[in-house]
Amino acid sequence: MNWVFKLSLMLIASFIPYSIKKKFNILSLGKRDLVQTERYVLRYLNFLSPDVKEKYLSEDEELNILEFGPGENIFLSVHAWKHNNKVFFLDDGNYINFDFEMIIDFAKLIEMPTEKLNKLENIKNFDDLMNLTGCCFLSNGTQDLNFLKNNGYFFDLIFSTSVLEHVNKEDLQSVLDIFGEIVEQEQLHLVDFRDHITGFLNSHRIPQKIWHSFLFRKAQFHTNRILLPELISFFKKNSTRIEIPFFDTWKDEDLKFLRHISKKDERNFYRYAMIKVIKTS
Repeated sequence: MNWVFKLSLMLIASFIPYSIKKKFNILSLGKRDLVQTERYVLRYLNFLSPDVKEKYLSEDEELNILEFGPGENIFLSVHAWKHNNKVFFLDDGNYINFDFEMIIDFAKLIEMPTEKLNKLENIKNFDDLMNLTGCCFLSNGTQDLNFLKNNGYFFDLIFSTSVLEHVNKEDLQSVLDIFGEIVEQEQLHLVDFRDHITGFLNSHRIPQKIWHSFLFRKAQFHTNRILLPELISFFKKNSTRIEIPFFDTWKDEDLKFLRHISKKDERNFYRYAMIKVIKTS
């Protein structure tokens, strides 16, 4: 599909209420099948430092986790509960898709202890799941993030997947500053630097002023177009150690295309990167 045509359709879709888009399956936010869901959760776990991972898996420790921008997915609550950990989910709206059968299938897949599985099979709705697992869901974005900071909440871990690229550039530093204040151990952020129109680089064709206009910001595909080196510099303003345990670069033929549309150093362009932030003070 021509990227301009797809862009036009996605702009029109941005004015349709999310409830309607969800009903007609026009848009899903981070929806995954069972295998993808397990991979999604384990990716967080596998990139933690060994000592932190050990704490997560120990039933004698109770870690508090903040997942920033979960979209439709609340499966981390089930996995964390298996190991007696608790999750706060924080988003800028309620996009949760409560799929009881998939929750039970996921619990069986991760070999949930029988006693806990029996309790899980008795839940009726999303609120029951949150109450049973000791988790919490907040849906007012940065307002709730400031509430957590101002009311003395602290988290051992902060996770996000394909979220930071959607935070407005002028808001991003304050969000990361708050993360630095409320985290006690580590942060893991998987960032998708591709455009969210075609999964390529086409968003860089659009002038900055138009791309960051109200019309485009309202669209679900809008990203801040911050590149990896600049994003790392945002984190470095706090006393943290930064690691990039995973990244994916563009192919040479993709970069040839990039040379025609961007004056920025092509070495700064990545497809994905996992940013690991370790608190040092």
